[in-house]
Formats: sequence, structure tokens, C-alpha cells
Amino acid sequence: MPDPVGRVKACTECRQQKVRCDAYLDYARPCTRCRAGNLPCVISKHFQRRPRQSKAQLQHEIDRLKARVEGGHDHENQSEPTPDHFSPPTRSNSDSRHVTFDGSPTVLKSSSPAEGTYDSSQFTHDDATLTRSLQNVTIESYHIDECYNMRVQKSNGLFEDSLTPNERYQQSPLLFWTILLVGSRGYPKDPTIYDRLGEYVLELAFKSMIRPNDPLPVIVAAVIICTWPLPFDMVYRDPTQALAGAAYGLAIQNGLHMYAREQDFVVKSTSERSGIVSDAEALRSRVRDAAVIARTRIWVYCLLTFQNANIGDGLPPTAIVPCFRRAETFGDVYHLLPKILGYRLQTHRVKTEAVNVIASSCDIVGKHKDDSLTATILALDGQVREYPRPENNDIYNIIRCNARLAILSLIWLVQTEPDHILILRVYGIAHELIAHMQSLNESVQSFTFYLPQSTHRLLVLAACVILRVSKSPLAKDIDLAGAEAAIFAVANIFRKRCLHTADLYSLAATVLTQLWSSKKAFVREGKPQNGLQVDIRYRLCASFFEDKSDRK
Repeated sequence: MPDPVGRVKACTECRQQKVRCDAYLDYARPCTRCRAGNLPCVISKHFQRRPRQSKAQLQHEIDRLKARVEGGHDHENQSEPTPDHFSPPTRSNSDSRHVTFDGSPTVLKSSSPAEGTYDSSQFTHDDATLTRSLQNVTIESYHIDECYNMRVQKSNGLFEDSLTPNERYQQSPLLFWTILLVGSRGYPKDPTIYDRLGEYVLELAFKSMIRPNDPLPVIVAAVIICTWPLPFDMVYRDPTQALAGAAYGLAIQNGLHMYAREQDFVVKSTSERSGIVSDAEALRSRVRDAAVIARTRIWVYCLLTFQNANIGDGLPPTAIVPCFRRAETFGDVYHLLPKILGYRLQTHRVKTEAVNVIASSCDIVGKHKDDSLTATILALDGQVREYPRPENNDIYNIIRCNARLAILSLIWLVQTEPDHILILRVYGIAHELIAHMQSLNESVQSFTFYLPQSTHRLLVLAACVILRVSKSPLAKDIDLAGAEAAIFAVANIFRKRCLHTADLYSLAATVLTQLWSSKKAFVREGKPQNGLQVDIRYRLCASFFEDKSDRK
């Protein structure tokens, strides 16, 4: 039989894939490869090879199809009734104090082989919450509902709050147990849940860091644990540095630090790419999607948690090239963030820059006066003051005071005998921070109990500033009654925050009150009392509250 298409001997499918084809042996039958794959076997003279899709195109196409499917699911779920025993809290999307992921729940999948694999069809939307066990700890369903809701109500947008406990467990057991653990803090019906779960959840988090199937839920869980860590009685037992550092490294490894460049860091499996049909028009119109928004917000939370943990402990805030500033290449991300998170990021960048600049430029022995570095500190403080606050309320004032206090406290590194005018400025900011804390603590129930650990560290910093100025020659220039009220207000906040009688918050409250009452605090042999003198210089912002050599 003559060849109907001339010299063409391979079918279009084999030519597209550049594989050997045996169609020429019998043009009446499909080739072996097309028969095996149940594909149409067509031989054509006018074949043109389709260009292969790039990783970026495949990633965008996957996200587009996911969003289309999940949009339909969300529409169906809205019509389903919510069980009587579980009513998730509803929130307005316009609340700037909460970051709600616009992405779907599938942005965060099962995070580690240690967590197992779960069939998404195992439960329906209306299933009752199931009793769960971790190691030898079993938590009843009604405790799960109450602790889970307690944490979700104060999620601060770190994770999407629309999932039920069952759905969260399917998404990521690690994230489920982490939310349950933090929600059980101060849980009155069974106060033992927190202590029973704590070490097991921490162990699961570290195991999940090693080989995560999907890093996003692991990073979110680590951020939650580092924001509200387990109680500890010694600083060296605090796991925050190790866990936050691991989460930070995992985030960079998976490209969260680069805006909309996931495909350059993460290679998707073949199974996730199968069945993709190109839609060039949809790809061009889909510039920013839910996955990009979710990844950006997770990165910002991870960055703030890791670097604030370092700054609060007096350690250098390890930083990478701030890729988000290169807006001409990677786009400006502030419009992807809620107002409060964007403002935190703005002030945080200045604070981090100040610590790094002073740490790299300051003489460790110390100088009596360094005008150039003092001017740098004042310029960076002015930069924070120039940033407009989205709203003039206590929350934004606390964020601004936190950044200014961390920056101006570096004056103890720049000058061995700090300028009194600058010290009084730092004193005023410390007073302002404590006043805003008291105001919110009175108006918002349990506000200080759920504050992040980094904010409590700066509250300690503020109390130490007031204490040292009150025990110095500047005491005659300040209101000592107001200083005393501020010290005891911070001590009361710490007592309400502590979970164990021997944890660091309880110890901090005791030390503050004892130092205030002591007549020998900050008195060196043969010299008058002077709380402004600091001997430790290696701990950056935390130097003057880590300096305990002169406390009696």
C-alpha cells in the first residue's frame, strides 16, 4: 500500500514528544504508543510542534484551574447549614486587624510524611468534630471545638479562619494540633490540655521541618508556636530561636521571599501537571492570584517572627537582600497586605536596618560620644515617625512605639554616657508604650494575654528604661509616681501572662518590683547610684536589661 502522506512515517503525537514511532509498519492501525495510551494516532504532513509550556505557565495554569474548581466548592458550601454544635465565628473582611487569606484551603496541604496522608472525601462539611489523639494524649471533640474556636477568634489573619476542625486536620495535622495547643492556653474547663500537648506538638513541628511535603503549613505552625511559645524558666531553654530560624530557612528555600516566583524554587510533581490545557488569554489576565497573596503574607509573618525574636533577645537580626523593595522587578507587595501588617513591615524594616547599621559600625569598647552614629539613630527614628499611620489608635501607636524604642535604645551602644536629652526622649516613648498597653488591656478582654512574645520583650525593654532612668541622676527631672505606676503596671501584665509560677514572665514581674524597691540597685562600689551606665554591649538593643552585674 503506498504511503498516503509521502515521507512522513511517525504520528503527530510521537513527533510532538520526539519518540520513536512504528506507525509506518501498518498505517491502518494506531502505533504502539498511541494504543497503549488510548490516544488518537494521526499522521499529517502539516504537523507543527507545539512549544513546551514553561514552569511559570504550568504553575499559573494549575492555580487558575484550582481557583475555578474551588470557587464552585465555596459556592456549594455557602448553601449548606452549619451544625448546631459548632458555629465558626464570622468576621468582616474590612477589619484591618485581621489578615484573611483570599486563597483557598488547598494553599496549605498535608505538611509532612510524619503527619500522614488523608483522603479529602473522608469527611463532609456537616460532620461532627471528631475526637483526636496525639501520641498518648486524647482530646475530646467538645474540648477541640472550644479550644479551636478560641484560637481562631484571635488568629490575627495568620491562617484562614473558615475551616472546621475536621477540615483543618485533613489540611494539616500539624497545623491543627498547633492551633489547638495555643487555643488551650488558659482554657478553664481542662487546664491540663496545654501541658499534656505542648512537648508532643513541639516534637511534631521539628520533625515536620526535616522533610515537609508542603512547607506552607509547617511554616505557619512554626510561626504560631514562636509567637506564643511554651513556657520556660531559663532563656537557653527557649525553642523560639531554633524553630523560627528553621521556618525562616524553609521559607527562603521555597521562594517565599521572592514575589510571585514560586516556580523558580519549587518543582511541581508530574501528577500535579498532568491534564493541563493551555489557556494563554487566561494566563495573561491572571497577574496576581490567591496563592501569591497567601505566600506573601506567610513570608511577612515568618520574617517578622524570626527577626523580632533575634532583636528581642539582643541578637543580630539575620537579614537577606530585601527583594520586596525591588518593586520594578518583583512588584510592590504592600497592596497585598492588610493595612496593619503593611505598617508593621514598614516600621520593622527601619528597625532592622538600625540594628544592623549600629552593630556593624559601633566600637565595641564604646566611645564617650559618637556624633555620626547618634545622627544615624535620630534619622532612622525620624523615618519611623514620618510613616503615616493608617489609623490613629492604640494598636498603631504600639507598633510605632515598639520600633522607635528599639531604635533609640541603641543610644546605649553609641555613647558610654548617653546624652540626657536623648535618654529622656527614650523614657517618654517607653511611658507612651506602656500607656497604650494599659488602655487596650482595659478595653479589650485578655488583650495582653494574647500579645506576641516579641511585643512582651519590648514591654520589658520599656520597663527597664523607666527603671534605669528612675535610678539615675535624671530622677529629679521625671515624675517618680508615674514611673512607679508604669513599673507595677508592666509587672501586673506579666503576672496575667504567665502560665506557670516559675516561667520567665513570673520571674520578670518579681525582678522588676524588687529592683524598684531596692536602694542598692545600680550602685557601684564607691560611686553614686547611676542606672544609665551599662557594662554589657554585646547584646545590642537588649544590652541594658541583660546587664545584671550592678544589681543588688
